[in-house]
Amino acid sequence: MAKDLHLQVGENIYRIRKKLGLTRLQFAERCDISEGYLATVENGAKGMRIDTLMKICHGAGVSPDFLLKGEEADDEQMLLEFTSQLTKAEQKQALNLIVTYLNSLHELGVKQ
Repeated sequence: MAKDLHLQVGENIYRIRKKLGLTRLQFAERCDISEGYLATVENGAKGMRIDTLMKICHGAGVSPDFLLKGEEADDEQMLLEFTSQLTKAEQKQALNLIVTYLNSLHELGVKQ
């Protein structure tokens, strides 16, 4: 990766991590990489191998396009990317949780 691309990808990873509300340690654990390595990648000081890029994509629930193109990850796209990695049974569980959550909000009178 060229230095400019290192910086861009690092900034994209940082933005996605912040959007997910995760600390660097939480996100690193989720991606199965070290916190120190994540810091060097986010700062643009180091590139990464394809397998590491895929670990980060999987942990973030985004496609490599998001990290490489610099597009802002929107919630709907992140949800689709993340759920596409789940088994059918996991997708069903996730849907049940979402429905239960939304019904609870409705019962509490919370506006969405």
